[in-house]
Amino acid sequence: MKKLSFVFLLIFPFMVFGQSMNLKWEDRNGREFSINSHSGKFSYSMVSGDKIKYNTSDYYGPRGSVSQIGDVRIKYNTSDYYGPKGSVSQIGDVRIKYNTSDYYGPKGSVSQIGGLKIIYNTSDYYGPKGSIKETKGSVY
Repeated sequence: MKKLSFVFLLIFPFMVFGQSMNLKWEDRNGREFSINSHSGKFSYSMVSGDKIKYNTSDYYGPRGSVSQIGDVRIKYNTSDYYGPKGSVSQIGDVRIKYNTSDYYGPKGSVSQIGGLKIIYNTSDYYGPKGSIKETKGSVY
C-alpha cells in the first residue's frame, strides 16, 4: 500500500500539469522566446552580440530578472491586477495577457500572446477542465 501511495504521489503532478504547452515564437533578428501556458515560465535564446540587462530593484519586476535582451525590453506584472505578480507582461512589442479568474481558463494561465489567443476547456464536456481547447491567430 505504501508503494502504491508513493507511485500515485509521483505520477499525480504529471497528470495535473500535463495539459500545458510551451508557446514559442521568433523575433525578426532570430531570438526565440517561449512562455509556458499554465506556469507562465519564460525562456529565451540570444543572437551573436546580444547583451543581457537585469532588474536591479523590484520596481520594474523581480530583482535579478532579465529586463533586456539585445534591443528587446522585457516587462513584468508588478501587481496581481493583470496577471500573477512577477510574470512577464511584455516582450518587445508582444503583450502577454493572463486569465485573472477561472471563468475563461485556469486563473494565472496565459490567455493571449500578441494576437495569439489561447482558449481553455472550462468544463469536462470537451476535455479535461483547464486543458487547452484551441488557439486562434498568431503572435505577430
